[in-house]
Amino acid sequence: MPDRITSGDGPKIGAAGSGPPTAHDIASRLLAFSHIRARVFEPYGLAVNDIAWQLLLALFIAQERGLRVTIYRLCEDVPVPKSVSVRWLRALRASGMIDYDDATFGLSAPVRLTPAAEDSLRDLIDA
Repeated sequence: MPDRITSGDGPKIGAAGSGPPTAHDIASRLLAFSHIRARVFEPYGLAVNDIAWQLLLALFIAQERGLRVTIYRLCEDVPVPKSVSVRWLRALRASGMIDYDDATFGLSAPVRLTPAAEDSLRDLIDA
């Protein structure tokens, strides 16, 4: 009987459990990861799509490196129009995942992950 696409404790590595991962293994991990990602961000009441995910990852990486990031700079890191990125940043802020003050600084406002979102991302990456 074939294995399920993913199991409760994650996909298996290689047919015999050893060797480099196959395309099947990588695809299984990506699928499992997307399910875990959905569960981790469910408490924020926001479906994290690829645009939101790229914004969150770029911000996480910048914070890990100790860099100050503005809305404008963050929007440049995502390959979609700035207007789309800004809409997603507003949704992420409304959900409590990021914090910034665009009323005062506009696109030059510094933006940060909230501590809870940073912890959620770290837990997800460590999963």
